[in-house]
Amino acid sequence: MPEFPKPKAVPFVWRWADLFPLAEKSRELVTVGRDSERRATGLANSGVRGQTYINPTLWCAIQYLCLGENAPEHRHAQNAFRFVVESEGVWTVVDGDPVHMSRGELLLTPRWSLHGHNNTATTPMA
Repeated sequence: MPEFPKPKAVPFVWRWADLFPLAEKSRELVTVGRDSERRATGLANSGVRGQTYINPTLWCAIQYLCLGENAPEHRHAQNAFRFVVESEGVWTVVDGDPVHMSRGELLLTPRWSLHGHNNTATTPMA
């Protein structure tokens, strides 16, 4: 074991002013329901080469749902946490229970929990 940590990830700041236009552009490139089950733009740290991770153990993405779109229910082995940055009145379903999501909220989803995302609001959700 090394005396000091030797992280591969390098310091970097992803600015929302740069990310949100990319998320908006993704709606032109990926159609939810036809091309994919969800539209998510993964962030990558240049120090973790060849992987779309922000550090060796954390994946981060911006999910963008247009008006009326639904990302079908799915599950995964890792826990998930979400910050609602844009939109009001969107919701997710976790193990069959609907959970309202509002701008500024943090939502935690335990591993293996079946969950999906729905946008019934009047604005896109990110």
